[in-house]
Amino acid sequence: MKPVLFFDFDDMLVLTMGLLRDFLNEHFSIKIPKGIFLCGYSLWGEVNDLLPPERKVTKDQFYEACAVGFLASRDWHLRAMPMPGAQECIPRLAGKYSLWLATA
Repeated sequence: MKPVLFFDFDDMLVLTMGLLRDFLNEHFSIKIPKGIFLCGYSLWGEVNDLLPPERKVTKDQFYEACAVGFLASRDWHLRAMPMPGAQECIPRLAGKYSLWLATA
């Protein structure tokens, strides 16, 4: 039995964080600058910090918008690119390890 190797999906196998930033900027009409680290646990607060008081969203509203508008969107994910080197590296690792995807 091969040892197990866990991978995260976002920005480990596939470059998605830039796309998430672009989605949030477009959906909420905000400007999250490029190069800012997006942490899933604090993202709702970070977005609300950029919204005027009358446009603030609840945590449920925020995560529903992300789930429906981004995570379930084929259009957004068609823009995703593999992490540089992943296409060459992953098959080689699969020869020695049982690869598992672990993502939030």
